Parts: sequence; structure tokens; C-alpha cells
Amino acid sequence: MKYRYALLIVLSGACSSNDPGLIPPVITTEEPTNITLSSATLSGTVESTQPELISVKGICWSKNPAPELFKLSSRTQEGAGAGDFTSEVSNLSLSKYYVRAYAIMQEQIFYGNEVIIDIPALTPTILTTKKTTSINSVEVETTVSYIHSSPITEKGICWSTTSDSPSITSGTKVVNTGADLVFNNVLTIEPWTAYSIRGYVITELGVFYGDPIQVIILPPVSLGEVSDIEGNNYITTTIGSKVWMAENLRVTKYNDGTSISAASSQDQFKTANTGTYIPYDNDAGNLDKFGYLYNGYTIINEKKVCMTGWHVATLSDWNNLASSLGGLETAGGRMKAISTLWSSPNTAADNASGFSALPGGSYCSVCLSNAGTFADKGTDAYFWTSSVSSFYYVTNNLASMRTKNTGNLNDGMSIRCVKD
Repeated sequence: MKYRYALLIVLSGACSSNDPGLIPPVITTEEPTNITLSSATLSGTVESTQPELISVKGICWSKNPAPELFKLSSRTQEGAGAGDFTSEVSNLSLSKYYVRAYAIMQEQIFYGNEVIIDIPALTPTILTTKKTTSINSVEVETTVSYIHSSPITEKGICWSTTSDSPSITSGTKVVNTGADLVFNNVLTIEPWTAYSIRGYVITELGVFYGDPIQVIILPPVSLGEVSDIEGNNYITTTIGSKVWMAENLRVTKYNDGTSISAASSQDQFKTANTGTYIPYDNDAGNLDKFGYLYNGYTIINEKKVCMTGWHVATLSDWNNLASSLGGLETAGGRMKAISTLWSSPNTAADNASGFSALPGGSYCSVCLSNAGTFADKGTDAYFWTSSVSSFYYVTNNLASMRTKNTGNLNDGMSIRCVKD
């Protein structure tokens, strides 16, 4: 519908709007056409019995209602005189704009009716949620809210195991052919693998995506048992493609029967230059809960501290574990035992992997100005890698698993063995 307006604004220093010789023009602002995400076609009409007095006409627009020239509004200038005119505007953002045609007669500004460019209305709102999961599948529901007249030419979901923001080109897409704007899809997925999934919609204006959701299926914990050379029994758990010990090592001999040195004091442990073990705080009461703390020399010894057919977890093993549990940022919670041995809050702990990490702390040889000290029992669990130049740890107030490349051969940490 067209609305005819002759709204008058007097420029500073201009003659009075009561000038009996000036007849206000009738200005019509047409509805925008050819709207895209960054441009539109804007038109207007100026009707006047005094077209020779119109010095310039055009369109002005703003993100605020009632846009006016010289008040932070953008404008076009489409020449002098009356008549129809069209302006092509670009560089618009994803916002709502208020638009008016205008004309200037003898330094007085007249405005037409206001129309709106509602660019956000061009954009579908897409919400994807997880409905149900099984051991090898997930059902997701996607809801699309869309009111624009531009038709939806394709819709569906896309997913990826390598990107947090899957697309229809970089991920795998599943097209939904129904007409409904609420639709469900069932994906077959691999256990222990993190999937990013989101809905998408295609219109003539482009491809639009919802926010991704992350899904990982953690299968029932598969437990087993293994014994070391001394007959100590350990629960094992399968995580991804690896079988891990689900308890910390507490053996006092290499797997050929050779004894590992036992430290009788903190100072002896700190200064040892051969494979050595000690319970936290040199207190045997900590052994059953946390196993022994071993120095780095225990691992680099040509003899093997893990039982035959097993090895100290490598960097590759730890990275595989993290990937299997959804990445470093979520792995910690899935590794931590649900136990009062952890100090509150034991963030995100659900032990979904069966790894059963307990906060056995460590011996830090360079802490307290190199005096050395036992530290972090109750808050942290530290684990050697086979390289001994690095270690991994989980902590009570984070869901993540962390790593540092600052391992010291005289530090004391727990050992987890992995099946060859």
C-alpha cells in the first residue's frame, strides 16, 4: 500500500516553512524490493506542482525509526525535480532498517512515509536437539522457523567428526525431503567418536546453519583383569581401541623379576638416579588407594616396569584416549572416579570410560625452591608418558585432561600401562 506524506523539516538558516509561495510535495516511499542479506532496491515518488524548486531527492535509512538527513542516517541522491526514482543500496548488515524517501525544496526537507527492510526475517532460525541415543545411533530433531517468502529449496542436517562447525561441503549432509519444518533424522555413529551435528536450510539467498550440537556415544564399560609379576591384580578397561589399566601401578619389580629401588624418605627419592618408587607422603596407607609414585628413571630403564605384553602409556596412547572421550576438554570428567577422595567439586566426573582416576597427587622435585615436596593429593592425578619429558593430569575443578612438557626424572607420578 502507498502512503502519501508531506512531512516538513526546516534546515537551520532556511526560510520559514510558512512561506505562502512554497507548496509541499507529496512523497511516497515504496516497499523495498530485491532484498538480500546485504542489499536492497529502494524506490520513491515525489509529486509536486513546483518541481523546479526541488534541488535533490532520494532515500535515507537508519537502524533507528524516523531517519532524518544529517542525523547519522545514510542517504542517496537521485537528482533534482519531481518524479519516480530508484536507489540501489548495499553494504547492509544483518539488521532492521527504517527507510524514508525525501526531497529538498528551498533548503527545506520533506519526508515520505516510513517502510522497513527487515533483513533478519530473511534468515531462518534453525535449532537442532538430540532426542534419543543407542549404542550406535543418535536421533536428532531440527526445528526451522522461517517467515520470508523466498522458498526453501533444501533442508537437512550435516555432521563431521573433524570439525566443530560442519558444513554441507566440508562435512557429510543428510537431506530431508519432507515439507515439514520440524524433522527428525537418525544417524549411525561410531562409539567413542565425537560428532558435531547441525541443521541447515538453503534458500535463494544462500545456505544457513543452526548452532552445532556435540554427540558422543560412550558404550558400556568393558572391564577385564590383569596381574603383574608380583601377583597384584588390576582391573582393566577398554577405551576406544586400547585396553588400559583402570588402576595405578603398584609393582615393586620389573617384569623380569629385578627389584625397583624403594625410597625410604623424600630426600632419597629426590636424589635417586635409578628407578625408584615411593607412596605419597611416604605413607603406606596411600598405596592401596593410589598406587606408587615412580620417578622417571623407572620408565627409561631398559627393563620394563609394565607386565609382559603391556607398556607405559605413550603420547600416542594418551592422545588416542583423549580423542576417544571427546577431546582434551571433556576427557577429564570421563576419566575421574566418582569418589569422596576427590576434593569438591570434582567437576563433570562420571567415569564413563571406566578409567577410574583417583587424586593421588605427585612428588614435585623442583617445588619449594628445589627443596621438593609431595603435592596435590585430593585435587590432582598425574600420569607419566613413556617419553618422561611430558605428563598428563586431571584435576578436581576442570572437566578437561591437561598435559605439560615439563617432566623431570626426579619427579614422582603414577603409571598406567596399556596393552600392546
